Amino acid sequence: PGDGRPPLGRPPAYRPPYDRPNAWRPPPYGRPGYAHSYYRRGPGNPYSHIMRDRYGYIIGRYAYNIITPGAFFVVPHYGMTYPGSYYVVDNNYYYYPQTVSTDTTYYESTQPVQLVFGGFGYVDDLSGRLAFYLNELCVDLHHNYSHNPNFNETYRGAYELLQTAKYIHDNQSVLPREEIVAQVAGMEGYLYYLYDELSTWTRVERQTVGTLGLQSRLDLIEATLQHLMYDVGIKPETVGPTSSVP
Repeated sequence: PGDGRPPLGRPPAYRPPYDRPNAWRPPPYGRPGYAHSYYRRGPGNPYSHIMRDRYGYIIGRYAYNIITPGAFFVVPHYGMTYPGSYYVVDNNYYYYPQTVSTDTTYYESTQPVQLVFGGFGYVDDLSGRLAFYLNELCVDLHHNYSHNPNFNETYRGAYELLQTAKYIHDNQSVLPREEIVAQVAGMEGYLYYLYDELSTWTRVERQTVGTLGLQSRLDLIEATLQHLMYDVGIKPETVGPTSSVP
């Protein structure tokens, strides 16, 4: 099925995912979780909950009771293309099927759905989101970061991740589950290779691409990949915070 794409091997400068200076660790050992802020609700404006990432970028607007404060690996809704949100609380993985609104209607599912480890219930949705985020990353790198050292090799790593995500998404209905697992498993090392390579890069604005910064894009890709790994039965090694973020 598909084009028989081999799984990704080790990236050019492989380091174990959490053996690096900026490795994700629960507070206070590493980077913090998401910041939650609130504003007054008004007629026709049901949102009261703004989520920002560790760099201050807004990643989602929600009703006050949708995403639990202290949640991490949040994958927000994106228009009506991806209307639901994913998040993790107490190392349990959840999906809210519909958290987005239109101009006239507000959607809110009554309860989140807990993902089943290895349940393969969300491969199509998560691999599609992953391809979308990786495509934005590649476009941003191409237009605004090409002056940085080691650009060609690093860009090639991001592009390989994008092609893998597309391959999974386009063929997930016909691929054997063991091949999907192999494809997903090969992506994590490449992602952390990108974290390391891009950590010192500077931006020269040539074209606006989306609304997030470079590290924020990587965090969103990481969150999506963590959910996809869990869904296909790969136990993520990351242990996140369990206490509420003020």
